[in-house]
Amino acid sequence: MSLFPYKQSFAGSATPPGWKLHGSARMTGQGWLSLTPAQPFKAGTALLDVAFPSSDGISVQFDLAAYGGGDPADGMSFFLIDGAHETDVGGPGGALGYACYRKGQPDRRPGVSHGYVGIGVDQHGSFSNPSEAGDTGPGSRPDSAVLRGSGDAYDGYRYLVGASLPSLGTGREQPTRLLLSIIDRKVTVSVREDDNWRRLIDGYDLRNAPGQAALPATLKLGLSAATGALTNNYEVRDLEVTLPAEFPLAMTGPRTVRAGSPIGYRITVENKGPNAVPDAKVTGKLPTEVTGAAFGPLELGGGATAGTGTVTDGTFTQPLCLPVGGTAVIPLDGTVATGTSGSITCDATVTSETRANIATRYSDSVTTTVTAPPSAEVPLGMRGPATADSGKQISYTMTVENKGPDAVPAARLTGTLTPHLTGPVFETPQLSGGATAGEGTISGGDFTQPLHLPRGGAAVIRVTGTVERGFTGDITSTSKIETPDVVNTSPDKAGSVTTRVSPPKIDITIKTKNGFEQSWPPEAAGYVWSYTFTLAASENRVQQWQLSLDGLPAGSRVNPAVTDHWYTVVKDGSADGHVVIESPATGHSIEPGTPLDVQVQVLHRSLAESNEGLVYNLQGIALREGGR
Repeated sequence: MSLFPYKQSFAGSATPPGWKLHGSARMTGQGWLSLTPAQPFKAGTALLDVAFPSSDGISVQFDLAAYGGGDPADGMSFFLIDGAHETDVGGPGGALGYACYRKGQPDRRPGVSHGYVGIGVDQHGSFSNPSEAGDTGPGSRPDSAVLRGSGDAYDGYRYLVGASLPSLGTGREQPTRLLLSIIDRKVTVSVREDDNWRRLIDGYDLRNAPGQAALPATLKLGLSAATGALTNNYEVRDLEVTLPAEFPLAMTGPRTVRAGSPIGYRITVENKGPNAVPDAKVTGKLPTEVTGAAFGPLELGGGATAGTGTVTDGTFTQPLCLPVGGTAVIPLDGTVATGTSGSITCDATVTSETRANIATRYSDSVTTTVTAPPSAEVPLGMRGPATADSGKQISYTMTVENKGPDAVPAARLTGTLTPHLTGPVFETPQLSGGATAGEGTISGGDFTQPLHLPRGGAAVIRVTGTVERGFTGDITSTSKIETPDVVNTSPDKAGSVTTRVSPPKIDITIKTKNGFEQSWPPEAAGYVWSYTFTLAASENRVQQWQLSLDGLPAGSRVNPAVTDHWYTVVKDGSADGHVVIESPATGHSIEPGTPLDVQVQVLHRSLAESNEGLVYNLQGIALREGGR
């Protein structure tokens, strides 16, 4: 029979194969092996009568239920004996079914045969008392985990070491999980607390124990319990016997993170031996608020290898093969969902079906406080001509403004230009409120303009190009504002302009341009740019026409101090920077070969705010052709 790994649930009513029950020990048929009932002076032993080599070490873990006694006593023990022998039950009462009971007294009872070591889970305290159990000891120590050394009948069973024992569970519903390991004659006793092992006795070396027998070539294991005048039910279930290995797990991650931001965890596992772990498995649960999680490249060392990891429905699994000294660092990355607030927790555990993990920490978790991400209202406005002439220059104007509350340090204005626009370039950005601009790029019709927008910062970005000569039809260009790591609360994050392109009917040039300060009337004080535009008919006589331009800075408009012009101002530019003037139905026609000069004045709030009088999308629109 191969003992490693060996599992026994004790779920049935029949004695499991390989086991021998002595004294009060019996199968309950209720999923538990009963070692003692809650009756006085009982002792029960369950011996797994299968020898195994002592050289590789052993780890044993099981659930212990201790209940039913008003003043619970005495306790239970796990022990190892020389594998060449068998044993009956050990002493009752404080001997806990391992040591001899009341040596030298008329009511004495022998201990187990050829015992190598006994580990007592002692509620009443008598396992430490030499008048009740074995040889030597400090006296009664209630609620203790205690080691007693080798012994046979009435010889030996020396007290070796003890430690305080946490309160045991009060029944089958709340059992205590114990882990007992012996590696190279070093004994460790642990109890499970909060999904990890709490060490009570840490690596006591039996080689230093007085009177200790030599390590036999083989060993057998047993479980015992005993009562005295005071009683308790002592029962065990879910026994696991495996080779021991210490492969701790540690997990790291951020203490705080903003909602909508990336989050990364790192899980580290190391096999400190003494045995390889061929089937280690790291599992865990991601917070539901973390989306798009995936493993990053694993960092493997010391000969460790990894299987294929999976992340499914918030649960992750990563198989590992860990030789002694093998290490693995497992990155796990995702994104915290926008709108998340409060604390989120990610946990991880490393397990093995064939090895007992004797590390004190094999499970870990990271709790992260999620704060609201920075937010800012950053609307995007995009303007361009509704109509244009083929072969003529047009401009797109994009305006962004950070209305707060937070800064946007790495905004990006991006977009796609119509393929029928040739030679597109950025104009010099108009920046205000502390905004700055990086170097913009235009490639293959796509443009990007980096921006830094503090609260109150604004930028006017223009792209100018020439409509493909000979093209007619509709062209469309688009733009959008991106605010990485900052939530843009504006609904206006994208823009689009569609322009109808026709053959040119009127050619327009700027004949003259000059500027001057204007102080009267007071309501029209500011800086004026005066233009003389020359309009020339391309082919036919144009009887009635419109002149259109845009790109005026905010607060600019056709000069209201001049009212005696012969044309009609359809749009004065005050609403959106777009100016349209229209000729009367008769008179001021444009004759082929006879250009027409038109004077227009534009009032700005100041010279500094006039953008040097630049105008964009200058176009003449023929409303009526021919006639006299």
